[in-house]
Amino acid sequence: MPKNKTILAFFGVLIFAASAMLLFIKYQEKSLNSPEWVLKNLWGSDYVRATGGKLEYYDEIFIASLNDGDNQRVLDFVWKNKCRDGSEKCYVVMASAANILINSFETDSGLTALVEAKNRREDKNSCPIIYELSIIRYKIKTLENTNNRPNDLALSLLRKIKRSGGIIEDVRIDACLALAKEKPELFRAYALMIAQIMSFAGGTTTDAGRKINNAIGI
Repeated sequence: MPKNKTILAFFGVLIFAASAMLLFIKYQEKSLNSPEWVLKNLWGSDYVRATGGKLEYYDEIFIASLNDGDNQRVLDFVWKNKCRDGSEKCYVVMASAANILINSFETDSGLTALVEAKNRREDKNSCPIIYELSIIRYKIKTLENTNNRPNDLALSLLRKIKRSGGIIEDVRIDACLALAKEKPELFRAYALMIAQIMSFAGGTTTDAGRKINNAIGI
């Protein structure tokens, strides 16, 4: 093949690949605008309204720690139950303590405490929903505190969660599907935090976040 034809063929392949990538990105953007991937595709739809009946009080405290309000109740519980063992309760309590720090924008200390609690946890094969919820809380506080195109960061986080099942850990694994039946409240909290991220994205993605809130009853 003559040299000029080889060059033309090469550029033709590049243009085709670029066009295919643009179409894929547009498809991904469009799919982010639907609440269905959160309400149905992550863990099925039962968790949206279910009552599992196995939520512990320390789980309730953890969920409360994901918000700016109610910090005194969380602080009192964490202070009375501070620990350093590898039990599930200790893991969740110390993750709550990490969230308090993250809420106060002491992010380095909060993330350090979260990782330490995760590393001490004895059950390494359980669902990572607690860890992921704290990481998402950290990302939301970052979004709240940035003026540098927060919509771009929000869309990037949503793409990551949709593609990988989480920001760092995958919350779609079998252990999470089982836990979603036992403690659906934790997974509703996750969905509501995705909706919070959507609120920073703007446009129809923000509308999808409102639909998630409405479906869960917020």
